[in-house]
Amino acid sequence: MVKFNKETHTYTDKKKILISVTQLMKKHGLATDFSMVDEQVLNSKADRGTMIHEEIEAYINSGEIGFTSELSDYMGLMIKNTLIPSEAEVIVANDIVAGTLDQWGYDAVNNQFYIGDIKTGTTLNSNALRWQLSLYDYLLKNINCKAPRLLYCFHLWQVPRLIPVEPIPREEIERLLDCERKGEIYKQEVVVTDDNLAELVQLKYVMDDLKSQADKAQAEYDRITDTIKEIMSVKGIKSYENQIVKISYVAAFERISIDSAKLKHDLPYVAEKYSKISQVADSVRITWRKEKGEEE
Repeated sequence: MVKFNKETHTYTDKKKILISVTQLMKKHGLATDFSMVDEQVLNSKADRGTMIHEEIEAYINSGEIGFTSELSDYMGLMIKNTLIPSEAEVIVANDIVAGTLDQWGYDAVNNQFYIGDIKTGTTLNSNALRWQLSLYDYLLKNINCKAPRLLYCFHLWQVPRLIPVEPIPREEIERLLDCERKGEIYKQEVVVTDDNLAELVQLKYVMDDLKSQADKAQAEYDRITDTIKEIMSVKGIKSYENQIVKISYVAAFERISIDSAKLKHDLPYVAEKYSKISQVADSVRITWRKEKGEEE
């Protein structure tokens, strides 16, 4: 029976030390590189992440409700997507590698079991996430959680998301484990497929978060400038200046501009004569479709 030592973060099977999924991925260049991140910041995020994981584990195993907002976000995702958690913090292993998956359960909509991983960071490494969950799926032997299984990431950030994860092909998992047994470094073949769009989706989530923050900041900026504008207008102040700022009041006025659409319609020969041709670089246009449950 595989045992996990939290203090040394090691897995053992009858005194044999097994490499962890995290160590395996790092060794073969499949994990996220945090070497450039400040150690104090990493430790702080790790402590917060551990607390969130423990709350979710307690909720799944006993129904205990904690106090973090991430637990509430997680519960909301479970209800919205009709997911039924069965077990949390499950140790999975074979003869050389072991790990602890966050949870597995049942997807009532798709009538399939799922394996889920909790992430609380700002961004996700989609390739590392695929490998992590695929390795857990490969190692999971629980008879109550039969294949095929769906892989999900619960991204508990500012905009909580349930993200479907594309599995790594089983033969690639076995090739990685074979390399580990032989003492060789696994080299992942890079193939451009539709799966690469997952990275674009992750970027969209980050952009959504940033846009939400920017909208809030812009609303506060507008509120403050409207207050200043009203004060200057009422009191007849044209300009204010100190060592750090200069504010000028500009009264309302009419601006004359050319209606290019109307000009092209009424005087197309004039519009053509004064049209300017310029080169535009090639690009792609991406239209994000509304997700299920989102308001139009």
